[in-house]
Amino acid sequence: MRNEYDDIIDLEYKKSDRYPHMSLRDRAAQFAPFSALVGYSEVVDETGRQTDKRRTLDEYEIEAINRELQYALDVIDRKPVATLIYFINDKKKSGGAYRTVRDKIDRIDEYEKSVTLVSGEHIPIEDVFAIAIDK
Repeated sequence: MRNEYDDIIDLEYKKSDRYPHMSLRDRAAQFAPFSALVGYSEVVDETGRQTDKRRTLDEYEIEAINRELQYALDVIDRKPVATLIYFINDKKKSGGAYRTVRDKIDRIDEYEKSVTLVSGEHIPIEDVFAIAIDK
């Protein structure tokens, strides 16, 4: 059986005199953008990313948060400095992360049930896990 490349298949490879030999790693890198599994590494990274489960507050913790928020409302004209720990839901998977922020409170909106910081950040009161107002 005759193949159309039989005349060249056994010829010795001639290396270029002008260009240095490229390593196998560099040759493979040339074809990386054409990978059949585009996005696979991102999916693996996302799957391995850890999230925290949202904790349910008990009545004493809720009462402590309400007490601090009431104090903040009483002194809101002085822009009290507060440390807040709150939960942020993850957009891609269940759970989320707890974030701690320290800033001055600009406003507490009882209608929208949110705390607005001087930095402009809005935090829903239902997401607040703990709050401490500097006194």
